[in-house]
Amino acid sequence: MEGRKKLIIDIIPIYLSIFLSSIPFGMMSCLAAIKMEHHVGNSILISLCSATQILSGVFISKYLPGIARIFGTSKAIYLSTITAALASLAMYKYEGYFLWIIVIFSFGASIFCFSVIRQTIILDMAPPNHRAILVSTGGMFMSIGNALGPIILNYVGHNDFLPHLVAALFYISSIFAISYIGDKSGVVKENKRIGLFRYIRNSPKIMFGGFTFSYSQASINAFLIIYGIKSGMMENQASLLFSVLLFGTIFSLPMGYLTDTINRRFLMIFSSFGSLVCAILLLLTDDLKITYALLFLMFGLMIGIKLPALILINEKYKPTQRLAVNSAFSRFCFIGSICGIFCTGLIMELIGPYGLWISVILILFLYLSFSICNYWHKFVSKTLPFNSFFYKK
Repeated sequence: MEGRKKLIIDIIPIYLSIFLSSIPFGMMSCLAAIKMEHHVGNSILISLCSATQILSGVFISKYLPGIARIFGTSKAIYLSTITAALASLAMYKYEGYFLWIIVIFSFGASIFCFSVIRQTIILDMAPPNHRAILVSTGGMFMSIGNALGPIILNYVGHNDFLPHLVAALFYISSIFAISYIGDKSGVVKENKRIGLFRYIRNSPKIMFGGFTFSYSQASINAFLIIYGIKSGMMENQASLLFSVLLFGTIFSLPMGYLTDTINRRFLMIFSSFGSLVCAILLLLTDDLKITYALLFLMFGLMIGIKLPALILINEKYKPTQRLAVNSAFSRFCFIGSICGIFCTGLIMELIGPYGLWISVILILFLYLSFSICNYWHKFVSKTLPFNSFFYKK
């Protein structure tokens, strides 16, 4: 009982910090998309801008364990959060595409640093049998914050300095929220560096699951608002599409419970199939209410792809390697995000706004086909009993 009470006391400030820093991310995602559509308009250049934000995470992930070891996790979180706040202020004025890319790169790198470190701290704190539910709770707070961002943006306005200032203040407040827990660098310090390709070779379906989730999520995050505008919606209506999608985080807790209860690989297959059905229906419908419902449901199902993959990859390596494992997994996920943004941008440029759903359908179908074929081969060769696929060991 005493240990559970201490866990709750330690983890609440992390959840609060996650929530507070997620609100400005939702705000800045909308502002950046609208500013890009206004100043650039070309889907390929918009894709390059969005990919730069993600590529910054791929770049910094290689050095993140060393950064945390040198500065300590608390200082690394503080520095990266302050950088995100300054980048939010710098996004107020568009001074040319090159300078915009530099600001976006700094913004993306800082978000990657404090997000991965906080997630690693949660994984280290969590008891093994409750790891998924605690991680999913953090994901729920993050998604709720992201969803509230566009709503707050509609109140403070889109076209002046105020939303950028509000975003920066939210980032600064997240620092004070997490300062209570102290420095956790002694827990998450790196023990051994493992190459990214070794993770992929050892766990191809797990890594591909993270890739698929990130490909789909990044494509939708980058182009959903643009899809709405090009489909005839007003800016505030298009922003609400993003909020409805992220409010699907209500499924995080049941997905966390299922991840701790049933076979995680089966849950990944089931969730990818459900997400594929939602994407196909989004392609076929023009009804706004049905679109809202499908976006809400699809994001909830997509959580069932990445969350089990994250837990599985962390269980395969030592606790002292957790920051390195999470950095490598996040790096491959970010590669999926970059591929998603470029591929989706190209498809939308060629066939129009509905290319967003075609791109998502393609990657979900590829992942589902790869996983089913792989498991079918194991069933036939009897290297994996069929019944064990449906029950957690």
